[in-house]
Amino acid sequence: MGHRAGFQYNFIRLNLECPWNLYGETVATYSNNFVLSGAAPLPDASAEPTALDLFEPIRQISHPGAYLKSFSYYHPNVATAAVHIDYTPGQHPCAGSAVSGTGMHPQQAEVCVLCAGPTDKNSRGKQVYLRKYIHWVQSDASSPNQIPAIQATALDKWRNGSGPNLLVPIDADSGTQASDWTIDAHLFTRQFRKGKKRKAAVVYVPLPTPVP
Repeated sequence: MGHRAGFQYNFIRLNLECPWNLYGETVATYSNNFVLSGAAPLPDASAEPTALDLFEPIRQISHPGAYLKSFSYYHPNVATAAVHIDYTPGQHPCAGSAVSGTGMHPQQAEVCVLCAGPTDKNSRGKQVYLRKYIHWVQSDASSPNQIPAIQATALDKWRNGSGPNLLVPIDADSGTQASDWTIDAHLFTRQFRKGKKRKAAVVYVPLPTPVP
């Protein structure tokens, strides 16, 4: 699987899976893409520990049942993955360990938490954000449209650096790191691809009886 050609930075794609109940599907797969600081290629041996560190905030926020399915690492300016590793289901499970509350309710797979980090302003003076969506989350029992309390340190790997080289997510155009990462209190819905189509029922219509 490739990515947009021309990135002058390191790039890692995390592929996650979580339970799903759409017709013909039992799991849903979604991705989070990370353009990372550093124009020099990351040593291939550092790709997996960096990917697992980038996964850490997701692991802490998604509750059990979701897991890291695979990751791909791309060198700067290269559209073919230098490293790709597939994991067995549940090998790197989520734990929801940064989420606390009572009477929490698991949400549908397409309900997600939005994590955002401001970078530069664009040419029109509008703030630009890095955005990451985390699925298979829980809602607060007292406020179903909101997330429960999440530890402020849950996003530290994105703030302070991931892997041996301490790479951080950056804007693909400006190369700017987010000044901070925050979690929106409200839950969002972000659709996955459609599931398998149901087979259309075959209806037989009798031909009219010929008139003699």
